[in-house]
Amino acid sequence: MPYTTFDNISLDWVRQQSDKAIFFYDADQSIKPSDADSSDFQRLISDEKSVEYQLRSQFRVKAGVPYVEFVESLLNCELKDGAVFTSKNYEFRVFESLEDMRHVLAEKEREVGLSRLVAGYSWPWVSKNDPTAHDIVIDGINLRWNSTNTDWINVAQAPQEVGCIHTTQGYDLNYTGVIFGQEIRYDPHSKSIVIERDNYFDRNGVQGVRDPEELKRFVINIYRTLMLRGIRGTFIYACDESLRAYLQQHVPLHTTTDERIGGQNTIETVPFVNSVPLFDGQLGVENFVNLPVAEHQSWVLVPDGTLVHESMFAFRVIGESRDIVKSGWSGKKCRI
Repeated sequence: MPYTTFDNISLDWVRQQSDKAIFFYDADQSIKPSDADSSDFQRLISDEKSVEYQLRSQFRVKAGVPYVEFVESLLNCELKDGAVFTSKNYEFRVFESLEDMRHVLAEKEREVGLSRLVAGYSWPWVSKNDPTAHDIVIDGINLRWNSTNTDWINVAQAPQEVGCIHTTQGYDLNYTGVIFGQEIRYDPHSKSIVIERDNYFDRNGVQGVRDPEELKRFVINIYRTLMLRGIRGTFIYACDESLRAYLQQHVPLHTTTDERIGGQNTIETVPFVNSVPLFDGQLGVENFVNLPVAEHQSWVLVPDGTLVHESMFAFRVIGESRDIVKSGWSGKKCRI
């Protein structure tokens, strides 16, 4: 079911039409001034009849919460120098060439389907009235916006078109190719994202917006939302060279030799950062836990998002794991 944004009127209407209502609200997915304001939801939360729950996990992106948090910091220029996101089960790449990104995305479409090219609203929708016209021209590549607003993700011609935020928000994709348009750039002097209002063509997105920071918040939310559509991976290309250079500081760069072995990235294990030692059974558990880092022979990666500490280790279970738990191998010093 596609995601539906609420404005103030529809929010009040839902409350009036139901005895009980459940709202899912994420302020970071507010993309235009007509969306319901956060103050309206704060009013709902403060109502004595309301119950608030914080959703602290997500089930779309295979890279999990660490990826969501990384995207947030990346778009708000809050990452430390040298911070790069990698994941053994998620393909996240920045491209120097839009043509290369389209080629890789087309391969993903053939392999698993639901791989779409999307972009910020940096070009007017000329083809809406002239189907023969091209809306987007980048480095000699001619592209058209989505030919329909209704369930565009699933129409036959979608892989050859470019979707906007209004056709993709709330949908799940396997792979997303995100074009950062000419309305967003990076200023290397102030080390911040800058929005060019004259290059932003969503009329509903700018109507009534006077504060540049408010517009920046909406545009950042658009790109954050687009980057969280892909279940298996996200590819990005930036028209602005400075923005592309900034993204390359924190996102692995795609190269022609960037092939996977067995469908996985090769990731270096960092002891007690992204990996724990593998228990081989030759030592007692207590002696193994207290072994110096350099003397551990084998290390295994932990699932993304796992908080690692030095009392953790891994071991292989053959047979019923409950038998091992019964023997006393449980608690914070082991994971089954």
